[in-house]
Amino acid sequence: MAPSHSTNYVYSFDVYTGRKVDGPEKGLGSKVVLQLIGALRERAWHGVATDGFFSSTELFKQLHSRGFLAVATTRHWVTDFPQAPLHINANMDEGQFIARQQSLERHDALTCVSWMDRQPVNLLTTTAKPLSLTTCKRWRKAERRGKKGHYRTLSCPQVHATYTTYMRGVDVYSQRESYARIGRKTARWWPHVAWFMIDMAANNAYALHRIHSSGPRLTAAQFREQLMIALVGNFTQRKKRGRLEKVRYRVGEVHVPMRLAQPDVCLVCAKGRKRKMGQHKPRTREGCETCGRAVHNTCWKKHLEVESDEDE
Repeated sequence: MAPSHSTNYVYSFDVYTGRKVDGPEKGLGSKVVLQLIGALRERAWHGVATDGFFSSTELFKQLHSRGFLAVATTRHWVTDFPQAPLHINANMDEGQFIARQQSLERHDALTCVSWMDRQPVNLLTTTAKPLSLTTCKRWRKAERRGKKGHYRTLSCPQVHATYTTYMRGVDVYSQRESYARIGRKTARWWPHVAWFMIDMAANNAYALHRIHSSGPRLTAAQFREQLMIALVGNFTQRKKRGRLEKVRYRVGEVHVPMRLAQPDVCLVCAKGRKRKMGQHKPRTREGCETCGRAVHNTCWKKHLEVESDEDE
């Protein structure tokens, strides 16, 4: 998923459908990132942010050669990540960091940074100078039970602040999408994709509303409510309740089993079976072609007995 960090508008996404080759699939993270930025103009030096699953030094070199700047968290076992910061950061205090650089074709350089929060945070970047500093607030739990936690101001490299800013697009979209999901639990995969696309369209529409609306700005919940009213309008559908229509049989009729296009209430079970409070009427796609009604195969004998009674 590729949203803009300033508007939270998702302009591209990709559905993972499994491995394309036999055996381990190498370079999957790089392929996804390069595919998602395919709609952006090269050599415009757009900023790209990813998390640790997609980042690698090889990807950053490819992005830089195509005219993109990048920043990401990374994992210490990534190929070509310098090992010196990994041995030194174990002895660092909170707020301290160590950086290493590798020159690229332009004046920019690939920078590897290891910054100590509560745990080491490893980052890759081609967007920020390694020695630029800023501050950030980090939440700390209370040391003793019964006391409240507090925010602590830490010194941090500029690359961390840049990463937080760029990744804000993904985080804000995920947060907003989690408030009013339309999905339901299901074992099938394709409804989840359909629900995701509907939620994404609604959130993108809300992002455009926040940018271009000249009237009062709506909250996400108010926008969704007005969107549903605009889509549904005055349409209502009430299910008719009542007794099943009595089926009349003619002498000499031949009743042939068939499979119905849509499930319906079994004609025999609906008449003879008593149901508990809240129990639904039994439905089936098995039916009678002559009557045009649903009948379980196990109820077929009783169905013919009812026919003979009507004939008499």
